[in-house]
Amino acid sequence: MFWRKARRTEGPPRDRGFSVAEVVVAFGIFAIVGTTVSTGLIDVMQVTTDDRNRVRAAALAAREIDIARSAFNSPAIGPKQVEAGEVVNHNPLPGGAVGQPLLIDGVPFTVKRVAEWTQQGAANGPCDVDAGGGNAPLAYLRVTAEVSWPNMGSTQSVKSSTLLTPPLGTFAQGTGHLRVTVVDQTGERVEGRQVTLNGPGGTDTQTTADGGCSFFAGLPVGTYTASVSAPNGIDRTTWGPSSTQTVTVLANAIAQANLAYATAADVEAALAPSLPEFPPAKNIPLTAANTAFTPNGRRVLPGDGPIRSFRAWPFPDGIDLWAGSCNDADPIVTGGERQDPVVLTPGTSTTANVPLVPVTVHVRLALWLLAVPDASVYAVHAKDQSTGCATTVSDPVSGGSGAGEVLELPVKTDSSGMVRISLPYGRWQIKVKNFLPHLGGWPTIDLRADQPGPQVVTANVLL
Repeated sequence: MFWRKARRTEGPPRDRGFSVAEVVVAFGIFAIVGTTVSTGLIDVMQVTTDDRNRVRAAALAAREIDIARSAFNSPAIGPKQVEAGEVVNHNPLPGGAVGQPLLIDGVPFTVKRVAEWTQQGAANGPCDVDAGGGNAPLAYLRVTAEVSWPNMGSTQSVKSSTLLTPPLGTFAQGTGHLRVTVVDQTGERVEGRQVTLNGPGGTDTQTTADGGCSFFAGLPVGTYTASVSAPNGIDRTTWGPSSTQTVTVLANAIAQANLAYATAADVEAALAPSLPEFPPAKNIPLTAANTAFTPNGRRVLPGDGPIRSFRAWPFPDGIDLWAGSCNDADPIVTGGERQDPVVLTPGTSTTANVPLVPVTVHVRLALWLLAVPDASVYAVHAKDQSTGCATTVSDPVSGGSGAGEVLELPVKTDSSGMVRISLPYGRWQIKVKNFLPHLGGWPTIDLRADQPGPQVVTANVLL
């Protein structure tokens, strides 16, 4: 019997399946293709969503324009009653509220409308002062509606504009107009500031448009007060919380008011003795310096305590700051240098250290050279042309009124007749209350920026 070895036969190649490498490559290709397709679908959906939102925004812009036009042409309302300046979400949809976004299918839309009276020949609204002449008649009301929504990305907001021409006789011959311009610390006109006008025509409020102006039309002649205020705001001139200007409105003319108003910078200045055991005197004023201050480039900031907190106009180049209000308190005057300017950024806080000179004062009875404990000591700065002190104050020791600056020491002399104090630069007389000076008068001490080390002075007194 013959046996033959069985031979394994192989099936067609297609029956062998895929190798692991082939499977991995296939999944990789599928992932790439799938990602590309899904990205394309997302882009298409985003474009569709943006297109849908733009259509809705265009309808809202047209609606806002139609509302303004209807009020303008209405005999019951009329051109003068269309609110000038900038308003946001002023005309809500049914079920909405004034000032809140207009909601369509869950998408909140913001509708901003700007209405500006424009003179004949002007191209850019009421802020276009030069064109058309200052007293050219009002030709039309320019109304612009702009609609935006969240997550716009690179999509532009939707705008719609129209010009509304008032009929003859809209503004009586005996009335005038007022243009109010608001600028910030850079001199740029500011949008979104609320301007209030008080005068013979009553009280009216507008919000400045993108040209930084509010235009009050058809006012009875007389004196008006224009003001602007806001949380954390500051006036350039007064450093107060509001900016105000009084102006006279004449018949058939356009008056102008200019307000400089910005968001304040907060400053915390610390009186910084070079030696901690020498506390600052009481009531030391600070001087802020900037060339914009009139008339001498300085502003005196009164106060008390070792830490001074105040709000400042945010000058782009900052302010120089030192202790004392007289001319020789400036470090430059006594041979030194000013510190780096204090940087002022709107809406932010900054700190500064203000240097002082340490002084040791000894009080002695002149005839017996005995220490005088528990004595009240004052540093008095004379007021004359050379010192240039900002104010004239009374002298609590002599009772006169010719002092330029008076600083009281925060503590009295100790049992050894000594008191330590820190003072600003300058020339000071050391005086003791309820005593008379010995022959030669009260001692004088010169505190210089080029000699900032501790100083010692002795006041010899008579009972």
